[in-house]
Amino acid sequence: MTIKEIENKKEYLDSLRAFTKEEIENIDHEVIKKNVRQNPSRSELNGIADVYHYINYIMCEESSFPYPKGYKRPLTEEFLQELNRTVLYHCSYLLPCEKGFYRVGNNDMINNIILPSQEIFIPRLQKLIDWYERTNIEFITKLTYFHLEFLCNIHPFYDGNGRTARAFMNLELARLGYPMIGLKYDNADCYYEAIQKYIENKDNSFMENLIIKKIDGELDTQILIKKR
Repeated sequence: MTIKEIENKKEYLDSLRAFTKEEIENIDHEVIKKNVRQNPSRSELNGIADVYHYINYIMCEESSFPYPKGYKRPLTEEFLQELNRTVLYHCSYLLPCEKGFYRVGNNDMINNIILPSQEIFIPRLQKLIDWYERTNIEFITKLTYFHLEFLCNIHPFYDGNGRTARAFMNLELARLGYPMIGLKYDNADCYYEAIQKYIENKDNSFMENLIIKKIDGELDTQILIKKR
């Protein structure tokens, strides 16, 4: 499956009838389920539900007066911090004062990898945001690179970095009219393998192919719903 084939399938989906309100609610519910682990706690479910209510809120805000058609909130550090606070609101070991704030340790580790300190990761994050806002390339390639750089070479928050990155990806997909996806929990081995390939070889093709596969599956599901 290629990006062009994904775009063609989305065009076909858009040509079919509109979803009913009940169908939209069911689709949102399924997305929420796909973005939590098996047998989640009530707080985890509430936390992910908060994220998707937040995404829908942003979508409504951007399409309403006084914003012009096509308006999109710019990607900023403050926006990512706000998203991290939303991700962690119901479910985190952190104190409230740590949610949405950058980690300050110099020897923080994850999966036996030493994470960069603030003086390194803040300029990296600023550079990545600037690149994302200014670069015009295939949207899946762009989302893939941002996702991997954010997780592997920046990892700015105490907790919820993966959830923040995946929520941002789903917001961008929704903005473009694509289905939101569950990227991790229904195939965690492939997700972690794709991250490891990037860490070891700067190879983002595994993650890009995984994202394409997930979008393709959601498009097929939504086409079937509309054909009923």
